Amino acid sequence: MNHVTLENCILNQTTLAFEKCSNINATIDSKITSVKNPISGVIKAKEIDTLIIDPNKVDPEDTEIISEEIIDNKLSISHQNQEDE
Repeated sequence: MNHVTLENCILNQTTLAFEKCSNINATIDSKITSVKNPISGVIKAKEIDTLIIDPNKVDPEDTEIISEEIIDNKLSISHQNQEDE
């Protein structure tokens, strides 16, 4: 989805929110169970239980996440193309 706007919303038991969404402008007045690989934009939430960002799929710099608390922040990193040291 493109140009996703949510203002002062409550997301009850929402998992994998904003996956494959771009140009997000979201202000969430509740906890989000999980956010996965948003493409771009701003997500504001009181709390995010799990944040999943895979830099092989999205550029983490293109999305601003603003939250009072992120319980589990998972930044997936592929070791596939890294040389042994």
